[in-house]
Amino acid sequence: MVSMDSPILRGESSSATVCAMNCWTMTYWMLADDGETPIPTTDVLRWGAWFQTADRVVRQDFWEGQPVQTGVSTVFLGLDHDFLCTGRPVLWESLVYGTSLDGQITRYRSRADALAGHASLLAAVTAQLKVDR
Repeated sequence: MVSMDSPILRGESSSATVCAMNCWTMTYWMLADDGETPIPTTDVLRWGAWFQTADRVVRQDFWEGQPVQTGVSTVFLGLDHDFLCTGRPVLWESLVYGTSLDGQITRYRSRADALAGHASLLAAVTAQLKVDR
C-alpha cells in the first residue's frame, strides 16, 4: 500500500510509476477519514467492505418539478478509470441527468477538479434547461 503522503498522490511521480501501480496490478481506491483523500489498496476484501458503506457522493444538484430527473451528480469511483494508463488515477466522475445533455460523463484526476467540473456542468444544465423549454 502507498502512504497518503505518496509522490503518486501528490502528482510528483512519473507516468511509469503510476502505471506500474495501477495498470500492472489491480489497485482499488478508498477515501481516508477526511472523505477527500484517496488511499490505494490491493486488498479487494478491504476495499469491498469499505465500498459497501462509503459515502462516495462529492456533490449532487437536482431540479424539482421537471418531467424527468434533471441535474448533476459527482462521485468518487473507487477504481481508476484511466484505462490507457496515461498518468495519475482518474477517480472521480460527474454525470448529467435530463435535458439534451443527459448522459454526459466527465471524469477527473482530483477532487478539486471534480468540484470545478461539477460546477461547470451545473451551469451548462441550467443554460440547457432554458433552451429545452
